[in-house]
Amino acid sequence: MLGSDSKQDDVAEKDDQKLISNLAKKMNSYQTVSISYRIYRRKRNYHSSENPDHQSKTPYLVSIGPYNHGNSNLRYMRSMKLKCLKFLTKNSWSRFPTLLQDFNAIDRDARRFYGEAEASEIKTKMKGKKFTNILILDGFFIICYMLSKLDQKVTEDNPFSGCEKMWMTNLINQDLLFTDNQIPFKVIKIIWKWLDSSNLYEDLIEVMYKCFMVGYSPISNAKKETANSKDIHHILDLYHHFIMHEDGPKPSDKQMDSPSMIHIDIPNENHDDTERDYTYYFDSIKPIPTATELEMIGMKFKLRKQGECSSPLDVKFDKKQGILEIPMIQMTHSWKAVLQNVIDFEELTDGVGTHAIGYVYLMFCLVKNVEDVRILCRKGIIQNKIGTEDDMAKFFIDLWRKSNGFITIFPRKYLFDDINAYHQSILNFWMTSLINAFKNNPLIFVSVIGAIIFFSSELIQFIHTLKSLFKGKP
Repeated sequence: MLGSDSKQDDVAEKDDQKLISNLAKKMNSYQTVSISYRIYRRKRNYHSSENPDHQSKTPYLVSIGPYNHGNSNLRYMRSMKLKCLKFLTKNSWSRFPTLLQDFNAIDRDARRFYGEAEASEIKTKMKGKKFTNILILDGFFIICYMLSKLDQKVTEDNPFSGCEKMWMTNLINQDLLFTDNQIPFKVIKIIWKWLDSSNLYEDLIEVMYKCFMVGYSPISNAKKETANSKDIHHILDLYHHFIMHEDGPKPSDKQMDSPSMIHIDIPNENHDDTERDYTYYFDSIKPIPTATELEMIGMKFKLRKQGECSSPLDVKFDKKQGILEIPMIQMTHSWKAVLQNVIDFEELTDGVGTHAIGYVYLMFCLVKNVEDVRILCRKGIIQNKIGTEDDMAKFFIDLWRKSNGFITIFPRKYLFDDINAYHQSILNFWMTSLINAFKNNPLIFVSVIGAIIFFSSELIQFIHTLKSLFKGKP
């Protein structure tokens, strides 16, 4: 028995040493990658048509990067990518070897962007020059598509030019903003520089802005300079930079590192407050009333025109006039998918703030039922392309419940404060209630005027009586 126990102990000791050796080997070979630089891959169940999030997670038309490469549902754009390569290199193909040298220089860094690169099926796609081939074709495709959206003579023979390609625009725009459908932005910059585009086209950031922010006010110099100077990770990161708010307090380094600066409660029956008790949050956002409740106390809603705002999130409240201006909300599956992926990006990436999550929470508070939807529809703020009024009422409810429920850095917190302050004003409430009563029942107005006249006459008679009494005294 003793000999048997001794052998078992030896085997267990060898297994422990083997485990320690394997762990040490993996730790030494592991290359640390900043979480901010990851291009995340969605789990397989996200791409199942049975999953309710399927439409917001899976590209419709084009694959970008290795994660969705080879998807049989996205084959249509494969030939288009080759056409784009041919179009952009027709006068510079002889210089192509120099471009390959530039790609070789960033190959190692580019591979580090993909957090799931060790998965067997992805590893095969990224083997050797297969990965370079994907980056080249996708990079040229993106630039060719961007140039096709510029009103310039150079786009006349672009593969995307022509009315027959117009139907692609919304789908491609959406696909380029999917979390796992990205390539490092450095790839696009290298191709742009190699094409000597600065002599033919506008600044790359300006071209990207015009592509994704059609109709909105021109990009500010400050935002453009920041985009050119900062290390943009990929197109989704750049789009987030375009739509983020520039006003409000700037986060300090300490705030950027804290797990949650502004705590708000999720309206979820499974929510457990003890799981969200962070030390570093500095304030809480008080939910604003619904559109119906705000209209009852006299608040007005107004469509904010695209040319007057910097992004679809650019909500403005005039607290003196009581007017809430909201950019048009195109309730489509496409816009919902874009918002979902921007929210995913904010949740997965450190230090970018939660501008989209804050906007979704604002709209979640505002639009909760059919009556709220009808108010905003009457003002032209909501454009219905998603279904019934019930579907519209659930638009922001669905988005909010899929988020993690925390706002870290939201410069426009003052919107909540100002709207709540206006709602709590007793003067606004009673004055508006009186006006609404007059509008709904004109007889009340006549009665009030009659009461005022009667009271005035009685007061005058009382004053005259007092005067006569005083005059009668010796």
